[in-house]
Amino acid sequence: MNKTPPVIVVRGSDICFLGILRSCRAANIPVIAITFTWPGAPVWHSELSECLGERYEIANPFTDADLAASQLADIFAALFNQWQQRLMVLPSSDTNYMFLLDHYERFANSICLMGDRAFDQPRYDVIHKASCAELLLQRAPEFVPITLRCSSVTDIDSAVDNMLYPAVYKPAVKDYGQTFYTKHNGNKAIEVAGPDELRAALLKEIEDGFDLVVQEKIFFDSVYDEIPFYLYADAKGEIRMAANGIKELIDPFPFGTAIILRMAWFPELLEAAKQVVEALQYRGILMIEFVKDKKDGRWKVIEVNPRHWLFNGFYQRQGLNFTECLYKDMYGDASKDTGSNMMTPATAIQAKLKDSVHFDLQAVASNWFDDPQHHSLTEFIKRIDEFDGNISSAFYDLADPAPGRQRLETMAEKFGWDNKDLKKLIDLLV
Repeated sequence: MNKTPPVIVVRGSDICFLGILRSCRAANIPVIAITFTWPGAPVWHSELSECLGERYEIANPFTDADLAASQLADIFAALFNQWQQRLMVLPSSDTNYMFLLDHYERFANSICLMGDRAFDQPRYDVIHKASCAELLLQRAPEFVPITLRCSSVTDIDSAVDNMLYPAVYKPAVKDYGQTFYTKHNGNKAIEVAGPDELRAALLKEIEDGFDLVVQEKIFFDSVYDEIPFYLYADAKGEIRMAANGIKELIDPFPFGTAIILRMAWFPELLEAAKQVVEALQYRGILMIEFVKDKKDGRWKVIEVNPRHWLFNGFYQRQGLNFTECLYKDMYGDASKDTGSNMMTPATAIQAKLKDSVHFDLQAVASNWFDDPQHHSLTEFIKRIDEFDGNISSAFYDLADPAPGRQRLETMAEKFGWDNKDLKKLIDLLV
């Protein structure tokens, strides 16, 4: 038996999942994958990955939560008995993270999750946006915009009366089916102009079963004022690895998902990130969403995400393997990554990271071409080529080629492109 303990990776987002798998392979970390699917699910390109390895299939947690939880409990218990230790489980989406937290008592003796300084307790207080804001308000209030919980009709009056306008509201936690996003056409938040609009919206959303937070809208001037900060923090709160991104394209705009992300580094945010980590007493991989408030020029935290982010594989390919940092921290081999040796784009690998831009190519194509008759491959290539720097794609990776090939073939079929002409697109990718 391999003496190196594996990590367990649960598939949710195929892009995020593949990024974790490839990061593990690059660091020689054994992986056990947990997957599930459903009728009408998208093509799982990860099925073709050379990194997939040992895998267990479970029921869909959204439609068969009890069965899925029972199956996971059995799998985790068997793996615990095999390895004689609790293995780290890495969710690849908020939805399967919430499933793990909701059933954590059943799994607690067999697994561990990131977040707690001893990897011993779940951090529901960090993933829940209202309680996370309360933690930050207690210990780092300068970073917190007005953020109010609204989980029942009795909370509506207080939220409406104590909010600054315009405001946004969003789900405090995700459900297993991303119902809020589906209802709102992929938007992660909804903007309201004033109290009457907010009151009506909250009443309808709560009737539909959503637990919400309401937050003052932070105005900013450019993409350089809305910066995701990706980091790994150890048991002492030291940041061992850090990087930023610039969201070149968000779909749907402005409250959707970044589908074009440029590698970046804003060293002036490092101290703020350290304060957030300390306020949350957090250990593990973390994303902090910083926005520079146009009103006072100060950085504010509008959201925290305590797991791997969508394009984590892009960062690994550029030399920042956050999953490896986690694994070294778990097993005591990360001392060289602390203090002045912290890995950032500005230190060990600056040249390689310069002007690196990452695309979810199919999402970008769908965003740019509304009319199916105008899905010109030539035009698509021209628009991508307008971006300066090294271009990479979410699925295309020469070290694990099959998922990317399948993704490109799927695009060619969807947009009516000649497969032979796809070489022109591939030639743009690194």
